[in-house]
Amino acid sequence: MLERLTILALLFVPLLTVASAGADPTPLPPYPLVKDQVDSRPVLHEKALQLYDCARRENSRLRWDECLADRALRRAKDMVKRNYFSHHPPKSDHNPAWDLVASCHKFRYAGENLAKGDLPAETIHETLMKSPGHRKNILDPRFQLLGIGCYKNICVELFAGL
Repeated sequence: MLERLTILALLFVPLLTVASAGADPTPLPPYPLVKDQVDSRPVLHEKALQLYDCARRENSRLRWDECLADRALRRAKDMVKRNYFSHHPPKSDHNPAWDLVASCHKFRYAGENLAKGDLPAETIHETLMKSPGHRKNILDPRFQLLGIGCYKNICVELFAGL
């Protein structure tokens, strides 16, 4: 099972806006989504929240951050779209995670965990905790904010310490 999960870590953080319906109880028509997003979107958001719950059990200082979650989701989508899995995009030696975190918060500390595999959140978390670099990010007392985004088989965790 571990061979199905590939993980990487680096030290280095995302805005998910939620529109609320007004007082009108009439449901809105479905938003035209890309076919593969219709089925997987709620499941993958749930997976991100489950990963957050796992991290929170390890480090109670961590708080969910919508902006970081949005940026993490964007990062996961970029990796799937461009077919890579790395802290550095192809033909670049720059990790965009720092810029993603900076677009949300003025930070002193930041971190990124990457996970790849079609595994349950609990299994992904257990594997991250067995890796010294990933474990350090999850347990680091300097981090207060965490945003997680999962897309297809890639999950990105972005951490920020203010």
